[in-house]
Amino acid sequence: MKKLLLFLCAAVAFFVVPVTVFAQETVNSVVTTVVETGFSNYFISLAALVPLVVLIAAFINKKLNISGFLKQLVAWAISILLCFVGWYFKLGMFAGLVWWVVLIYGFAVGLAANGFFDIGLIQAILKGLKLEKKNE
Repeated sequence: MKKLLLFLCAAVAFFVVPVTVFAQETVNSVVTTVVETGFSNYFISLAALVPLVVLIAAFINKKLNISGFLKQLVAWAISILLCFVGWYFKLGMFAGLVWWVVLIYGFAVGLAANGFFDIGLIQAILKGLKLEKKNE
């Protein structure tokens, strides 16, 4: 019962209290601060998407009692699916990408969600392959 309550609190933290993004813009020497919240903020970067994949994959793995290599496949499938959802709805960094780059991003998020690589290494690899999207 305690584990269920802990999971419900984590779910509320991820879905009800969305990721908050702070941005500053300088126009004519005046700095304005913009605060954005919402589900689309999970799609701003690969690092923001990984915790969402981990939470959803852990929930599915627990409910379906999945273990071993199949757990990793579930995380990769969820990460690729979420990346294509972001691409379809043009959310965050996925707006304007071609589908095969989105597939690579999904696989990379799955690697980070499974604990194989940290997000810094994945971003360095994508930058080396010239697949990392530039911030406008």
